[in-house]
Amino acid sequence: MSTIAFLVHPDRPEAVTLADRASEWLTARNHRVLVPADDGIAPGPLEGADLAVSLGGDGTMLRAVNLAWAAEIPVLGVNLGRLGYLTEVEPPGLEAALERFLSGHYALEDRMMLEVAWSGETLAGELPEGRRAALRSTRPSSRRQCRAIRSA
Repeated sequence: MSTIAFLVHPDRPEAVTLADRASEWLTARNHRVLVPADDGIAPGPLEGADLAVSLGGDGTMLRAVNLAWAAEIPVLGVNLGRLGYLTEVEPPGLEAALERFLSGHYALEDRMMLEVAWSGETLAGELPEGRRAALRSTRPSSRRQCRAIRSA
């Protein structure tokens, strides 16, 4: 039995619908589903998960990567945004991608992360003082990396 965490863009109804459908699919196969409250802001939201699934655009993927990196689990990005540079799967392919993960037929792709710390004034009050990580979509050598799922 595996535990799959869904990180859902709260303002995209199609992301919520897809998470509900995938959750039903997983529980019917005796897997556990975790949906962190408030898009995973609570402490330790991915604890015990084997995989984080990001349902949204690149911004949702970046939030998922921050959480998954701390929990040391891979991320599967499902594109429900406009561009989807960082995501791997389109919505119709989610169940097939989950099946590949659960059966062990997938590859992990290391991606470089950049951690940024700042203090002082912020632009339009949007980013509070603190730390964030960014994900690079190419693969240069790096000391800090996260693991993303590549559909095989």
